[in-house]
Amino acid sequence: MARLDDPTSKRQKGLKILNKHKSKTRAECMVIIMAELEIKEAYASTMYAEFRKRCKADGTLKTIYRILEKPVGARKVIKPYVSTTNVFKTKPSDFKTPQAAIDAYVAANVKKSTMAAKLKA
Repeated sequence: MARLDDPTSKRQKGLKILNKHKSKTRAECMVIIMAELEIKEAYASTMYAEFRKRCKADGTLKTIYRILEKPVGARKVIKPYVSTTNVFKTKPSDFKTPQAAIDAYVAANVKKSTMAAKLKA
């Protein structure tokens, strides 16, 4: 059975406010709910975490993947790694799986190396 709305609940009010401000950053959302509900930062942070958890569960917050390069060691060898980001609105160019991001990264590097080989020849 679903819980009835409580007009005095700051948590329910906060989640409704956060629902309206999905495009804003975490810091902006925290300031908004702290000002409107007159709550402290710790509770606002908990409320924001609950909001993100609910969005992940119902599918409105999606994870996208990309490959970033990081220099490692004394010789600064480039080491690629998979990075994830959670977004509400995905673009067609975003990668929905880690394997898709890896495949695109490999294809781009093969293209770069063939172009470099052609320039040397």
